[in-house]
Amino acid sequence: MRSRAARAPALVLSVVLATGCLSSPSGHERAERVLEQLGARRAAIVAVSDDVARTTEAIDVLSREGADPRPIFDRFVLALETTEEAADEAASSAKASEKAWRSFSRACERDTASIRSASVRERAEKRRAETSALFEAVGAAQKRADEVLEPYLSQVTDLRKYLENDVTPAGLESAQDLLRKAQQDGARVRERFQDLASRVDQARKAIAPVQPAPAKVR
Repeated sequence: MRSRAARAPALVLSVVLATGCLSSPSGHERAERVLEQLGARRAAIVAVSDDVARTTEAIDVLSREGADPRPIFDRFVLALETTEEAADEAASSAKASEKAWRSFSRACERDTASIRSASVRERAEKRRAETSALFEAVGAAQKRADEVLEPYLSQVTDLRKYLENDVTPAGLESAQDLLRKAQQDGARVRERFQDLASRVDQARKAIAPVQPAPAKVR
């Protein structure tokens, strides 16, 4: 027998179908659009986290490199540029997924209001509120991630400029406190973006279509 936790997703999705938000072809298309955009958003979020990890790794090596530090500095610069590009893509993906979600949510609200049965309408409203809460949680997690990403990018960009004309043992020694702070802040950025990815996964799961049951053998 399946556990209550295992039965919950099927029950939740049955309520979504009852609202009419996913019952019509246009509703399915809107839902698929949201899922597509959320998938792209998650990929962009993971890319930011991975690129920050590479930037932080290069900074760590710079902080303790005893040989010629110039190749490591070049690796740091490349990782930083890639992180900036990933951050721009993540911001664009966030806007696209939020736009798709707003369109889907408005359609659900409209469909829910047209339900004649008070009990079904109440159930649909409850389900819509639960789903909306998950997307609000994504927005809140995005804000927390941005709060640390933007200062981090500014900080490591300044670090790059500081070292660009002084990639020497003495220059690196003078920047040890900056290098340590960049490593610590990079770890914090990754934590926030990993949490954001988890929130996006929860939102995606909430509106994913029901998988058809296997056909019975006669």
